Amino acid sequence: DRIQGSLSGGSSELVTGALHATTTVGHVAAGSLIALFCTFFFLLDGGRFGRWLSGLVPLASGHQQRLRDIFIAHIKSAVIGSGAVALGQGILGGVGFGLVGLPGVLWGTVMIFMSLVPVVGTALVWAPGALVLFLQGHTGAALFLVAWGAFVVGGADNVIRIMVSRHAGETH
Repeated sequence: DRIQGSLSGGSSELVTGALHATTTVGHVAAGSLIALFCTFFFLLDGGRFGRWLSGLVPLASGHQQRLRDIFIAHIKSAVIGSGAVALGQGILGGVGFGLVGLPGVLWGTVMIFMSLVPVVGTALVWAPGALVLFLQGHTGAALFLVAWGAFVVGGADNVIRIMVSRHAGETH
């Protein structure tokens, strides 16, 4: 009876989890489809939309063009900066992993992609690596990886993004 009760309770949790996962996947799929739909029509009619929007702005056309150029420069700076930060953090993270004896190339590559996740990005890679080292009894290596990840890899964001923004977007 106890086994049957445990199995029936577990299956209930399993069904609830599956429903939650299905709902989440459905939301992500619907949001992605809407974003793709909007992007398609914006690219298709973007010029017409820009001309319509330009007619609403109470500035002379020369000022509008200058604002448009500044806006485009800052967008390019942000995109290039994000890519440069991701690459830099991946390389630095890979070096840190290599120094503690973990596969640096693999985890550095993963860190390149994870660095695009806001706030926690690279910590999603180096924190579990440090935890594994700690659980294996390599306390010094774990502490080094935490310090390396938090200060060197995490701090690279500020340094690289500022350098790229200053150069590509002419931002102070």
